Order: sequence, then structure tokens, then C-alpha cells
Amino acid sequence: MVTKSFREQLSPGDKYALGLGWLIANLLSLEYMLRIYLVDEELGDDLGEKFPQYKRLHELQVGEKVPKNAFTEWDDLSDLIREYNKHVARELAIDFSIVDLRHALVHGRVSSPTLEGSLSLLKFSRPDKGDTQVSVECKYSLTSDWISEQKNKVAGEMKKVVRAKPHIFSYT
Repeated sequence: MVTKSFREQLSPGDKYALGLGWLIANLLSLEYMLRIYLVDEELGDDLGEKFPQYKRLHELQVGEKVPKNAFTEWDDLSDLIREYNKHVARELAIDFSIVDLRHALVHGRVSSPTLEGSLSLLKFSRPDKGDTQVSVECKYSLTSDWISEQKNKVAGEMKKVVRAKPHIFSYT
């Protein structure tokens, strides 16, 4: 008797949701990695002394105070990529289109003409004061292939950060 793998047992909808979840997880991981890279650039060998909570992030409690640094700042993904790209060689620079992808997923509108139809993701421009119209800034067809391509694209950008500072991303 041949048993199906976990992935083979999933419905098309479940596979779709899993792929979208992986894409979002990759975006979150990229941001985390950029923060780790930048706090290492900022504090270097003094990381343990100047940010001792770093080794126990999972234990932090609501209300606990931690030092302000590249890891704890409120910088958004575009700020992080801009700062990271200043520190690395051109071939390790992060593709800035990742920001547009992230913004579309976070601020976009998903729609479909039918319950079973393909999904579209639209992101609209921010209106200037007094504007009565906005523009469609981007439109993506959320196919499984598109999700897979984007997931792989973000994973490729994550690998660049690892190559830029392999010693801080090794788990040995």
C-alpha cells in the first residue's frame, strides 16, 4: 500500500493557503535577518554587553525595557533594506521590489469574481490631500505559481543576507 505524502493529501485550497503562509513567513524572516545583520553592524563584539536580552528574545515580557538599537527600532522594511544595502557589495544588495510585494500583501485588497475564481491582489495609491481618486499601484494574480515564484524570490534575498554575514546565521 502506497501512502500519500502530507502535501499530496492537501486540497488545492490548503496548498494555496500553505504557499501564501510560506511567502509571508519568508517576508517576516527577511526583515528579522536584516535587523540581526544591522544590529551586528551597530554593536559588533559589544552585542552581548549592550543588548544582553538578545540571547533571550523569546523570554521577554510585555513592559520589559530593552535598549534602542537596529533590532528594536521601528524602521520599516524599506528603511532596513536601504541601510543594509549601504553595507554590502552590489551582488548582495536586496532587491527593493520586495518592499512593494510586502506592502501589497499587507495593504492590498484581495478579490475574486466568484467563490471558486482566481484571486487578484490590488494595491491602491495613497491619496494626496484633496484628491478624489486614487490609482491602482499594482495588481497581482494570486496563482499558485505566482506565490511560489515570490516565495523563492524572497528566499533568494534571505540567502544574500546569510552570505553577507555567515557567522551570525550559523547554528552550529
